[in-house]
Amino acid sequence: MVTRWFDNISIQKKLLVCFSIPVLLMLLVSISVYNNTQSMVEDNHWVTHTHKAIARAQELLSLVVDMETGQRGYLITGDEVFLEPYNQALQVWAQKLQTLSHQVSDNPPQVERLAVVDSLHKQWLAEAGTYAINQRKLVVEGKAEMTSVVELIQQQTGKQIIDQIRLEIARFIEIEQELIDIRVIKSDSSAERTSMVLLIGTLLSAAISMIVALWSSIRVKQRIQLLVEATRKVASGHLAEGVATLHHKYDLTGHDEVAQLTNSFKDMATNLVESDQKMRSYNETLEQERKKAEAAAKAKSEFLSTMSHEIRTPMNGVLGMSQIIANETKEPKTKEYIKVILDSGQHLMTILNDILDFSKVEENKLELEAAPFNISQVISPVYGALEPLVEEKNIQLVNENNVPSSLEFTGDCARIRQILFNLGGNAVKFTKQGQVLIRSHFDKKHNQLIFDVEDTGIGIAKDQQVNIFNSFEQADTSTTRKFGGTGLGLAIVKKLVDLMGGKITLTSTEGMGSHFRVELPISWTESSVASPVEAPVETATACQAHLRVLLVEDNRVNAIVARNFCEQQGFSVDVAENGRVAVEKVQHNQYDLILMDNHMPEMNGIEATRYIRKELGINTLLFAYTADVFREAHDGFIAAGADQVLTKPLQQESFADALNKFASRLPHADAQPEPSPNVVPLHRQPVEALSLTEEELSESEVVASLIEDNAALLEILDSMISSFDSSVDELISLCLAKDWPSLQRTLHATKGMALSLGLPIMANQALELERQLKQQQPPSIEQLQKLVNRMQINIHQGHRMIEQYAPPPSSSQYAG
Repeated sequence: MVTRWFDNISIQKKLLVCFSIPVLLMLLVSISVYNNTQSMVEDNHWVTHTHKAIARAQELLSLVVDMETGQRGYLITGDEVFLEPYNQALQVWAQKLQTLSHQVSDNPPQVERLAVVDSLHKQWLAEAGTYAINQRKLVVEGKAEMTSVVELIQQQTGKQIIDQIRLEIARFIEIEQELIDIRVIKSDSSAERTSMVLLIGTLLSAAISMIVALWSSIRVKQRIQLLVEATRKVASGHLAEGVATLHHKYDLTGHDEVAQLTNSFKDMATNLVESDQKMRSYNETLEQERKKAEAAAKAKSEFLSTMSHEIRTPMNGVLGMSQIIANETKEPKTKEYIKVILDSGQHLMTILNDILDFSKVEENKLELEAAPFNISQVISPVYGALEPLVEEKNIQLVNENNVPSSLEFTGDCARIRQILFNLGGNAVKFTKQGQVLIRSHFDKKHNQLIFDVEDTGIGIAKDQQVNIFNSFEQADTSTTRKFGGTGLGLAIVKKLVDLMGGKITLTSTEGMGSHFRVELPISWTESSVASPVEAPVETATACQAHLRVLLVEDNRVNAIVARNFCEQQGFSVDVAENGRVAVEKVQHNQYDLILMDNHMPEMNGIEATRYIRKELGINTLLFAYTADVFREAHDGFIAAGADQVLTKPLQQESFADALNKFASRLPHADAQPEPSPNVVPLHRQPVEALSLTEEELSESEVVASLIEDNAALLEILDSMISSFDSSVDELISLCLAKDWPSLQRTLHATKGMALSLGLPIMANQALELERQLKQQQPPSIEQLQKLVNRMQINIHQGHRMIEQYAPPPSSSQYAG
């Protein structure tokens, strides 16, 4: 009963109860002590009062003695002097008696005794005291005899009364003394009782207080401990045990704050258990969905990989065969149609590459490289790729490179170049007139490489700017219809920038243009001076005309394209239609290089590569040659033993770089090897060693406009051949002499000649080299060699066109 009542009251009341009980006990002890003390004080007062009564009774007794003594002395001597005590005693007797009677008024027997004393006193006065004195006065006056006085004395009437008075007063005093003794005993008893009350009360109060405090604290502690125990279990993740603890200890419940807190926690824990059960159920569902998502992602990756391969493989054939036809045909209409096919194919490949790049970023499969590069390796290719586009649209492309040439950065040059190309390509696409500005500078304080791409194009509406970096989105649907594109370019840029830890910002006004700024954190080093380009040292190159190549390709068209490509390099080529045939061929033939496709019937490229390396132990240089662009396929080839992975279609530079990288594993001709096209050292190449696809003259609109005017055409071709031939010699000699100012002037003249003839690629090559010299940078020997090669090819094409369009000799020339 008490326990339940205690559990139900509030904590404030519990504290009040715990503190009130000892206070009440102390109050009871204090009241008891007070009462006993008051009794002692009262007893003390009564003792004092009784002592005063005894003293006054003794005064009355003294007065009786004084009256009796004075009377006797006067009776004997007759001298009135003896009557003075008598008279004085007689005067105060009544007052003293009255005072004493009032003092003992609470004791009626004593008052009656005093009344008896007063009556006896009056009787004494009447029968002895006053009568005897008056008789003695008569004797003194001679009116009576002394014998009458003696007789009175002898009768002892007065003495008997006085003795009775004395007895009564003595009894009065005796009774008062008894009362004193009684009150002293009572006072002593009160004192003992007070001591006992103080001792027992204090001990009892302390004991009860301790018991109450201990019981209440244990009771509260049990309930709080229950809450703590449940809390600990819930905190450790054992939700059900926590709830069970609160439910099982029903005897520790109540309605106070602790109970409310316990009930609230119990409800919370119960909800947590329910939530946990739901969460587990959701997690199981999520796990199943995650597995489904992973399976879907894997299926998506496999689908993209397969579709990439399946699309790129025929497109490789389309583009390759188109290039072969373009090189071999002389029909202008055919060349025009082939150009449309090549442009459409390249556009399709660009879209495909954007989708694949975006997919890689989305799946976190895109890995950044960390390799040293300088700023020209980023800007020059972008500028070279964009310049033909701006010339087609008759707008200006401005390059402001404010990054010192002495800085060398460490990062993924190709991806930075892709960012800049995508932004620049977008700017060119949406700009009809004006210019596109690409500005680059380096913030050393914050270690940031900063690119600004500004255009004077259509701009982007403010409400559309927030979505411009989203996947598959452009400013609006009309933009897609009017300008084309996948809407992935800026999304890829944003994700690449984020992957590099940088940021991209956009400022744009509709109808006035856009400004993109990219800030990339990057590590860098700086040399004291820009190192000049030394004269190239001729090194053995792998690109020789006597390499024997095994081309493993199941697609007939792609095989024709790749074979043509290799034969243009002067290689002899065997073709195997699948991996099993390739294994048989390498067992019976000696090859210098194996080009291995991946997806083939019977035995794919990775399986064939692994078999050649592991089972046959053949260490022939082997390049994977695949339309797969996903890292998994590349890694699979490398793990199987491939030395390098090349993607379709084969590119001149990447193929040459791969061959030079493994030059030590290839046979070398006895004579000094000829460098491959577009590769150092700087020199004139034999025409038969050059790639005829690099000629631009046959596609020049200027030349095409003079087809009908043979004389003018032949004149301009002769002038071009003479000028270009002279410029080639100057470029080589001035570069070897390191006469940079003169080289710059020659490049400027070459650029002007190329522009006047409608040769944009050659003009861009000359412009980039001229820009390097303007920035106090030695020219890139590799780029200079490419320019020389292109000039030689166009010189060769010029001779061919002269032969084609020169008038036939007249008959008069053969007469006689």
